[in-house]
Order: sequence, then C-alpha cells, then structure tokens
Amino acid sequence: MINPHLAKKQELDECTIKTIEQLHKDREALLNVARAAVDDESDQRLKTLYSLWLFGERKLQKLWKFEEDDNYIKFWTFPGCTCPNMDNEDNYPYGRYVQNMDCRVHGNTKEQ
Repeated sequence: MINPHLAKKQELDECTIKTIEQLHKDREALLNVARAAVDDESDQRLKTLYSLWLFGERKLQKLWKFEEDDNYIKFWTFPGCTCPNMDNEDNYPYGRYVQNMDCRVHGNTKEQ
C-alpha cells in the first residue's frame, strides 16, 4: 500500500497508483532473487539485478513526480553490496558516495 496522503498531494491518478504498487511488488521479488544470489558466491547475477533495481527506483521517482536524482537512491542497501554503509548514510542525500571496488554489486562499475 502506498502513502495515500502523498499520492493525493502529488495528484496521482488511479492508473499511476496501480503502476507504483506493481513496481513495489516487482522490486520486492527482484530483491528476493538478489538475496538468494548473495548466498551463492558463484552467482554472477547481482550486477544485472542491481541495474534492474536501479531502473525501477528511477521509474518510481518519475511516477511520484519527483525529480529523477540518483542521490536519493540508497544503492548501498542492495543485497550483497559491501560499500561503506555509515559513510554513505552520512553523505545521504548530498552525494559524494563511497563505493568499494571489491563489491560484488558495484566493483569496477560506476553506476552512482
């Protein structure tokens, strides 16, 4: 269930609300797959799953009529991410985030 007060404030129509609700379900399913992939060291899907998750997060920002801004996406909370949690929380939402180049999700890529 989405926040009805925010939906009203943002003047979201019923179709947009249903799309947001479906994206939340899709996100949870994707996160469940990612959590399972974390447990299998040989699983190479985390980077792909992360890209799909990031796309969904950006889509949610647009549907909610917020500015699309990656600074508001907490990439370090993605399953399997070993980027510095406390450092990134301290910098949220201003950017200058820290990525661990040994991270299975972000290593050797520059998504953020």
